[in-house]
Amino acid sequence: MSRLIGLEQELRRNLARFGIAAKGRVDVRAVVEGVLNLVSQTPRLQECTTASIIGAVHKAVSLGLDPTGTTDEGYITPRKRRAVFVPGYRGLLKVAYENPRVALIEAHVVRERDHFELRYGDPEGHVVDHRPRLNVAEGEPNVAIGAYAICWWRDCRQPLVEWMTTEEIEANAERSGNKEEDSPWQTDWPEMARKTVLKRLLKYIPLGPQLGLILREREDEAGQPVEAQEEETRETGGGPDYDGLIEQAASLEAIDQVIASLKADEALDPEEKTRLFNLAVKKKRELRSVAV
Repeated sequence: MSRLIGLEQELRRNLARFGIAAKGRVDVRAVVEGVLNLVSQTPRLQECTTASIIGAVHKAVSLGLDPTGTTDEGYITPRKRRAVFVPGYRGLLKVAYENPRVALIEAHVVRERDHFELRYGDPEGHVVDHRPRLNVAEGEPNVAIGAYAICWWRDCRQPLVEWMTTEEIEANAERSGNKEEDSPWQTDWPEMARKTVLKRLLKYIPLGPQLGLILREREDEAGQPVEAQEEETRETGGGPDYDGLIEQAASLEAIDQVIASLKADEALDPEEKTRLFNLAVKKKRELRSVAV
């Protein structure tokens, strides 16, 4: 119980930091409440370090995604006593559509009885011809042979296409270490296959540095490399950088979040809290004068 209380205090201390990272794309207060509820019901997450949970939440909201799993935008997953953020299929699509060039993205599983052709370089943009076999008799085998993702642009007829065989997808799952009995690879293979090929496709679409780091990680689902984990722990372990947050605040809402975090932060020295509070109030006056 004391561990959960400590986590709650740290999450609330970081509300302002989360709010600035989210840029209004996600309700960070709702995210914090959802994460607390998630951890309270997940014993393996309770074993994770507080710093790694804070880092996972920050990574999620930086992408504008909900990490609680309730919206399927992403998930906070325990990996060897560390919490990592894993974007879901819907989350990847949400981030992709932030690119104004993207008109439509699809990902589909291809089965052996489907009609499927790939024609890379077709000048008319007819790259994929996929007609699923819909009238397969009960008991008739129709196993998956692969999956593809396709991105249609607003300013270009030629789409971007990525194709992976079932063997490539399975190899990716093996590398991730997520073939346990209760893994989504066992319970929902088609969705995981679509997500895997979609992640490969998104590597070719400019989507910002945060998602780029996630997509470049060698382990598909197992989380961030050790170096990144250690760096993140150093960044989050000492509490929020209030001076930096006050300086970065660009709206009245953002500075109000900083002030709320200051009020709730019981770990601050009283003199330091007073100094920071005065600095935040001064910043709020400056922002108010600009707004008027």
